[in-house]
Amino acid sequence: MIPQDLVVDAEGLRVASPALSILDLIPSLGGMVIDEGLRRRAVRLPDLQHALALTPGRAHNRLRSTLLHDSRDEPWSEAERSTHRLLRAAKLDGWRTNHRVVANGMQFVVDIVFLRQRVIIEIDGWKFHRGRDAFTQDRWRFARLAAAGWTVLPFAATAVEDDPDHFLEVVRTALSRAR
Repeated sequence: MIPQDLVVDAEGLRVASPALSILDLIPSLGGMVIDEGLRRRAVRLPDLQHALALTPGRAHNRLRSTLLHDSRDEPWSEAERSTHRLLRAAKLDGWRTNHRVVANGMQFVVDIVFLRQRVIIEIDGWKFHRGRDAFTQDRWRFARLAAAGWTVLPFAATAVEDDPDHFLEVVRTALSRAR
């Protein structure tokens, strides 16, 4: 039986809440379904945690719990999730994720920002950055942020996963220069 808190009315139909639907998809899709729900603002992390608490004893709840805990910094992609893990393991703190930064009157949402040091980390994968237009828009965005005094570190998602030590070295260097 589905707890009443996890049922919503959609035009006269009673359906599972977005939080429960996402939890149900985790065993087959992994953390990606959490990332997508957060990115689309279909659900908030506390909603997912509440739904999990209301449905104890279900198969795969350990996996769900682990991935929700791993999502505490609200990644919008698996690459961001991996990057968050690396930063935490390296004991680098003081960063925020998916944060709005204003540069010369324009707002940008950046993947990871160290506000005090004015360092931005962007993690770009091919899935969301294909094509000339996306590439060009990112270059303009990075240039505008840099012109406003931010250090922008753009990384390919594969580079972070393939060479995490070099990634951390570059981030540490940028942070130490910014201090």
